[in-house]
Amino acid sequence: MSEDRPSITTIRKGCDRQPVAWGADNWKTDISEQSATYVESTAVHGHRIAEGPTNGLQSWWKLTESNSPSTLTDSVGGHHATLHGGNFVNTSRGTAVYFDGNDHASVELPFTQSFTTSIWAKSGPSSGWSGSGVLLSARDANGFIIHPRDGSREWGGYVLDTTDNSHHQIADDHPISNIDVWHQYAITYDHESGVAISYFDGAKQGATTLQIPREEATITTYFGRDTGGHQDRYYVGYLSEVRYYSRALSSTEIESLYTATNK
Repeated sequence: MSEDRPSITTIRKGCDRQPVAWGADNWKTDISEQSATYVESTAVHGHRIAEGPTNGLQSWWKLTESNSPSTLTDSVGGHHATLHGGNFVNTSRGTAVYFDGNDHASVELPFTQSFTTSIWAKSGPSSGWSGSGVLLSARDANGFIIHPRDGSREWGGYVLDTTDNSHHQIADDHPISNIDVWHQYAITYDHESGVAISYFDGAKQGATTLQIPREEATITTYFGRDTGGHQDRYYVGYLSEVRYYSRALSSTEIESLYTATNK
C-alpha cells in the first residue's frame, strides 16, 4: 500500500473489519450498506475520508476549507458551493463559516428520490432564528428544507414533491432551548416506503409517511438563505459539516454520524 493511501485501523464499535479494495483513484470501491466502514480520520491525496457512514455519501462540505475565497469545497462529489460573503472563523468545532445576515452559499446539486441531509449549526446571539428556512433550503420541485422558524427557537423538516412543488412537513416544529450552541439537524426520506424522519442531535424527532412523487433533479441549494414566501431570508450564525446522501440513512447510522461529527 502506498504512503498516500489510508491505513484503515479504526473501525467504529459494532462494525466488522472488512477487506478494502482500492480503485485507480485510490478511493474505496467496496462500500455497501452491509459492509459500510466507519473511519475516524485518514487521508487520501490530501483529502480525508468521511467520518461516519460512507455508503451513499454524495457530497460533503466540511466548511473548513476553500479552493478559493469564494468556494466551499465538496470533498467527495466535487459539487463545490459558491460563497457569497461569509467568513471562515475559529469555533469550538474548529473552523466553521459565519454568516452575518446578508451572506449565503449556493450549489447546483443533483438530487435523488431518496436522500439524507445533515448540517451542524449554531445561531448567533438572539432570542430566535433570524429567518425561516435559512439553514438548508432547496425549494424547487424534488427538494427539501431544513427549516428553522423565524423569531422562534423551533425547527422542522420538509420534503418537496415533483408535481406542484408542494412542501410536506415531516413533523410539528421541534422546540430547542439553546439554538446558540452547536446542534446537528438532519432529515431522511425513503422513496420506496415513503417514510420521512427528522433528527436532532442524532435522535429521532418526528416521522411521517409521504406517498408523493419525486424524481431525480439538479436543484439550486442554499446554505444560510431561503427564498420562500417571495422574499429572501438570511441566516445569522455559524454553519459546519454539511452532507448529502443519495439514500435514507437508518436511525443507527444517523446516531453514528452524530457521534462521529460531534466535535
